[in-house]
Amino acid sequence: MARPGEENKLNSYVDWSQIDTILLDLDGTLLDLNFDLHFWLKYLPKVYSEKHNTSFEDSKNIIISMLNSQEGKLTWYCLDYWEEKLDFDIMKLKGDVAHLIQVHNHVINFLITARLKEKRIYLVTNAHRKGIALKMQMSKLEGYFDKIISSHDFGVIKQEQQFWEQLTTVIQFDNERTIFF
Repeated sequence: MARPGEENKLNSYVDWSQIDTILLDLDGTLLDLNFDLHFWLKYLPKVYSEKHNTSFEDSKNIIISMLNSQEGKLTWYCLDYWEEKLDFDIMKLKGDVAHLIQVHNHVINFLITARLKEKRIYLVTNAHRKGIALKMQMSKLEGYFDKIISSHDFGVIKQEQQFWEQLTTVIQFDNERTIFF
């Protein structure tokens, strides 16, 4: 988030005096995507191939095809959906590789600085609540947020206008004084 040497400053390209509320995405913004990519494209296909006695490549192609069929839908992010569809304890499997959950460099300093500057900080993500819980446990980020909001709370992904309309009923923010990363 901050450039090297700017650990105690918020991004200088933003006039932070004009910002009251910070909305942050989770995966790829605060956390490195390696965990999710490894889980869905390496670890799960490996476990799937062992269970179904298929090659790793065939298993990977099957899982990718299943994922692609749900892209753009809430089910793409829904761990309950994938547990049922794949007949696996997805959270147990995620726990197996949870050591790969890593916070991006400078995120903690950014959050501390934002809090010191009295900004309201919200996690706004499409991630499923079970996955959020695991990631908060491993990353220790939960305490930095005023509230954590999942698209599953509203039944619609955040790429849809309906999500943002519902979000304004849960948290009050001025669009002109809010930034979303």
